[in-house]
Amino acid sequence: MPNPTRNPLDHETDLNTLIEGAARRGARLALAELGLEDHHAPRDLRDLRNLLTSWRRIRREAGDALISFGVRALLVFIVAVAAVTVFLAGFRF
Repeated sequence: MPNPTRNPLDHETDLNTLIEGAARRGARLALAELGLEDHHAPRDLRDLRNLLTSWRRIRREAGDALISFGVRALLVFIVAVAAVTVFLAGFRF
């Protein structure tokens, strides 16, 4: 049975403190499982973010290069077909 003389705010504060402590312990355990519990963790996370940013940039640039190559190959093919057509026609205009 709850103590009627106890301030309800104390109970809420105790509960918040308990929840906060549990959250911190859970976060520490999760970081430890990922190998990010030491003082190198901030640098490791920065490196991972830089790696991900670089990967996205390279993937985008590779896609752009592939499209550019495809367009140029198509233009070369069109010019080659036009040249062969003109050559086989015997230069008659």
